[in-house]
Amino acid sequence: MTPARRPRSLVGRLVLWAAVLLVISIPLFWVFFAASVQRISADVVDTRLLEFADQVRGYWASTQALPDAETPSGSGAGLGGPDLEWVWQITVAGRVVDRSELLRLTGNSLLNRIEAPLPAFALRDETTPLGALRLAERMVAERPDGEAVHYLVGLSAERYDAYVLDHKDRLQALALIAVAAVSVGIFGMLAVIILTTRRHLGRVESAMQAYEQGSESEISGAFPREIQSIVDRMNGLLRHNQILIGRTRKYVSKIAHDINHPLAIIKNGLQGTVDKKLLHRQVDRMSGLVDRYSSLARAIGPEGEAVGKTDVGAVLDDVA
Repeated sequence: MTPARRPRSLVGRLVLWAAVLLVISIPLFWVFFAASVQRISADVVDTRLLEFADQVRGYWASTQALPDAETPSGSGAGLGGPDLEWVWQITVAGRVVDRSELLRLTGNSLLNRIEAPLPAFALRDETTPLGALRLAERMVAERPDGEAVHYLVGLSAERYDAYVLDHKDRLQALALIAVAAVSVGIFGMLAVIILTTRRHLGRVESAMQAYEQGSESEISGAFPREIQSIVDRMNGLLRHNQILIGRTRKYVSKIAHDINHPLAIIKNGLQGTVDKKLLHRQVDRMSGLVDRYSSLARAIGPEGEAVGKTDVGAVLDDVA
C-alpha cells in the first residue's frame, strides 16, 4: 500500500512564492530603473541644449532691438562659453548672419532642414562636416513684416554622450537606495499577506477546536469571504450530521423497544415451563424485526439502491 503523501503547507507555499517574486522583481526593477535613468539623463542634456538654443535666439533678438545698429559677424562668440563643441548658427533669408567660433574657424556651416516656422525647437541627430552632432533647430518669424530667422544649435555627439553618462552616474547612486526601498516594501507587503492568511487560518482552527471540545455547536466566527464560504458549507454538513444522529438515536430507541418485548417473553418462558412454539414465534419475530430494520438501513443509506421505495406487502405481512 502506497503511503499517503503529506499535505503541503499553504503558508509554506505562500512563503516560497513570495521569495520567488522577490528574487524576480528586484532584477526587473533594476533593469527598468536603469532604462529610466538613461532616459532621464538624456532628457536633462536635451533640456540643456534647448536652453542654449533659447539663449542664442535671445542674443539675436537683443542685437536686433538696437536702433540703427548693424551687428558685426562674430559678436556672439561668447555664446556657449569656452567650450568650442557647443556650436550655433543664425540664418536670415538663406544667408548665414552669425555663427559660433568653431564654425567660423573651420569655415563650415550647418545645413538647415526645417522649411516652416515651428512653435519650439526640434531635436535630431545628424552627421555634419564637424562630425556627429546633436542638433536643435527652429525657424521663427520674429517680426510680422520681417523674414523668418533660422536658428540652429548643436553639441558634438561625443560630448553629448559624456554629459549623459555623467548625469547617469550621479543618478545611478540612487539606484541602490531605490532597490533597497522597493525590496523592503515588497517584502513588507508579502509578509503582511502571509501573516494575515496564517492568522485567518488559525482562527478557523481555533473555532474547529472549540466545536470539537463541545463549547460551540458549530464553527463560529466571521472570516474573509473565501474562507467564510468553506466554513458555511462545513457548518451545513455538521447540521446535517446532527439531524442524522438524531434520527439514528430515534431508530435505535425504537429498535430497542421493539426487541425488548419478545426478549422479555423469552426470558419469562425460560423461567417456567418451556413453550417451544412460543419461543420459536418470539425468535421469528425478533428475526423479522432485525431484517426489517436492516432493510430500512440499507434503503436510506448511501449504498441503497431503492431509496424511497418500500415493499408494502412484506410490511403488512409482518404487521399481521
